Amino acid sequence: MLLPDEDPVVAEHVALAAAKAARFDFPREWPDVFERVLGGLQAAAGSPAEAQYLLCLNHLLKELASKRLASDKQQFRAVAGGLLQPVLGMWKHAHEAACGRGGGATGAGVGGGGGPVRENRPTRATD
Repeated sequence: MLLPDEDPVVAEHVALAAAKAARFDFPREWPDVFERVLGGLQAAAGSPAEAQYLLCLNHLLKELASKRLASDKQQFRAVAGGLLQPVLGMWKHAHEAACGRGGGATGAGVGGGGGPVRENRPTRATD
């Protein structure tokens, strides 16, 4: 689907163009857009093209999430739910590689520190 390009401006515009096309063509004319992007992303794992596929996936999700019709929102929810596991698996693999851990997940949470997980809630001043 995408041709890897060294120029980040060109890569950004290719991703934006694909997202705009998908807004009008998904799902009737381009039902496999997410499968194509995920396939390219998995094939490009560890290469410079990986960032371009992630950029394209980001723009696709943002564009389709902004549709307002109830049927479009329902289709987006179905697609987004199916993307969670593959993208999460890729993220875990990249995170483990970046942290220098091989093998499976450690169960230590997102931060890997094993400490308690804190919620990021704004604090309120008490009088």
